Amino acid sequence: MKKKEKIKKEKKKKEVYIEKHGLLGNADDYNVYHMSVPDRFAGYMIGALGAAAGAYIFFGSVMASVIFGAAAGFFSVKKYKGHLLDKRRKSLLLQFKDLLESLNNSYSAGRNTADSFYGAKTDLEMQYGEDADIVREVAVINSGVQNGFNIEEMLHDLGVRSGLEDITSFADIFEVSNRLGGDLKKAVSESYDIIADKIEMEIEINTLVASGRNELNIMAVLPFAVVMMMNATSDTETGGFINIAAKSVGIIMILIAYAIGLKLTKIKI
Repeated sequence: MKKKEKIKKEKKKKEVYIEKHGLLGNADDYNVYHMSVPDRFAGYMIGALGAAAGAYIFFGSVMASVIFGAAAGFFSVKKYKGHLLDKRRKSLLLQFKDLLESLNNSYSAGRNTADSFYGAKTDLEMQYGEDADIVREVAVINSGVQNGFNIEEMLHDLGVRSGLEDITSFADIFEVSNRLGGDLKKAVSESYDIIADKIEMEIEINTLVASGRNELNIMAVLPFAVVMMMNATSDTETGGFINIAAKSVGIIMILIAYAIGLKLTKIKI
């Protein structure tokens, strides 16, 4: 029994995610998002205010509003953190597409790989500013090359840290082309086209499902509007165990239906 418990504890320890900070130890891990105090406050308030308003409409009680709002705020922080993480990854992929465009232009001008990456940093810095993720990543790649690492290693490291399949795939293609003396310009150009097509397709799909999301939001708000009208026109008591229980079940059902609806309208390519 003691051995089994030890094995279980060891497995739990192994499951703890260890952040990756790159080959030089100075890069970001895009599989993790560290929330600032304003981020936590914003995430908490989004959930707290929404839940507090909904609870007050349903129960007509300030106490219920405070309890529901406080509880929902803690849950919404985690959800908001996931949203920020996903947003940062999408932004990185868009910026990486522009990196490939800059590299393609440099190869077309006859520059070698090292000069192309140095030139890309300048181009991206002008486009996004020096604090952009992709600018810092290209600086890390250039610094790695100066410290004895090859570009293929640095690109693979970025792919792992980013958690983005497109960057990992490009790193593999770049490595094969570079080692076998392939056409790097063609490899970069084709990777750019693939990522650009993927982003364009995602935009088109989001446009198509936008009407569905709007209908979902309206359907989620409608029960609260109906309850508000009933409370305004009715003289009956809003308290009572049965009434409160029924409304609580109603809120839970609305939240479950809304969560399912969001999953159905969220399409990843």
